[in-house]
Amino acid sequence: VPERDGEAFGLYLLEAMAMGVPVVQPKNGVSVELIEATGGGVLYEPNDTATLASALRDILGDAEKRRELSSKGRKAMLDTFNMERSAKKLIAVYERVKSK
Repeated sequence: VPERDGEAFGLYLLEAMAMGVPVVQPKNGVSVELIEATGGGVLYEPNDTATLASALRDILGDAEKRRELSSKGRKAMLDTFNMERSAKKLIAVYERVKSK
């Protein structure tokens, strides 16, 4: 998804990585944080079709790199961004607010 102006949350990135799909995103918005946190994709210069094409070519042409990115992204989703962990964190926030 070559987002031009940056994405605030990037749920579609998390969904893709949870399914083992490596992502190719511009270096803007939340994409930078998510890819750095998960290792499940690569970044390219925003609004630059040449670097987008190069990033896509690199991933499409290198099966081992695709497997590595896929594995890292999926593992991060299962370990860090899973529903159970997110629910526990949200409940903890609610409990802190409730106790005040």
